[in-house]
Amino acid sequence: MCDFIRYFNSDELITIKVTNYIFDKDVKEYSYRREAFSTAQGDTLRMLNAGAKNVFYAQMKEIKWNLLVEEILRFTNKPIICESAWLRNYVQPQLFVMFDSQESTSKKLYSAQMLELANMITSLEDYKNIIPNFKFEDGKWIYA
Repeated sequence: MCDFIRYFNSDELITIKVTNYIFDKDVKEYSYRREAFSTAQGDTLRMLNAGAKNVFYAQMKEIKWNLLVEEILRFTNKPIICESAWLRNYVQPQLFVMFDSQESTSKKLYSAQMLELANMITSLEDYKNIIPNFKFEDGKWIYA
């Protein structure tokens, strides 16, 4: 994902990490925040290190997915890269790309279901070759 961010980086690019598990004990059902180097860790820190300027982190229970969708809709016509296979259960993206690795020994249980929903499946080993085929034009992601 970070290679996508580096390739498409602009002030308008929105990157989001979504998890359906609540890690912060102070959060009861939903949390959504803009990340900065001082608060980011894991995936969002990698997004920032890749050059993303608009990085968001959301954690929620499944019943609160609609709140995140409302927040995302504020960014219509801007390119959004979201790292969350789980969110695909609730949102139909313009393009849903799954990365599959032949070398991976641990696959998430939902991977097979998510692979069926993907517009495109690429290997972690080969995905850098296809990045130039993606474009964001007229408010839409296109793979040419």
